[in-house]
Amino acid sequence: DMRLSALLSDMAALADRSGVEFIAVRPIAVTGRTGALEVELNAPFRVLGAYLNALEQSPWSLTIANVHLGRSSEHATLVSARFTATSPTVLLGLAITPSESQDGQ
Repeated sequence: DMRLSALLSDMAALADRSGVEFIAVRPIAVTGRTGALEVELNAPFRVLGAYLNALEQSPWSLTIANVHLGRSSEHATLVSARFTATSPTVLLGLAITPSESQDGQ
């Protein structure tokens, strides 16, 4: 899905500008008309909040939830974070499309 690729590209570009290092991004099962990703990353603590806020303010209108913080095992100066990013934008492969839901499929 090109929208999923665009979302991941936007998240990665913002991460590069912010000094955030992606560890993993996985689609997670959702219901209804939303798409969701589980994201794991390492970042300096001082930039993590700004990065999460920028994701929520992005054109994707992401909602950040279930944030878990820990110490990075790789870098003493970084925080390891895991969170769920949910988008009201339908992403093929993550949720049903509006045409599928209208057709009753």
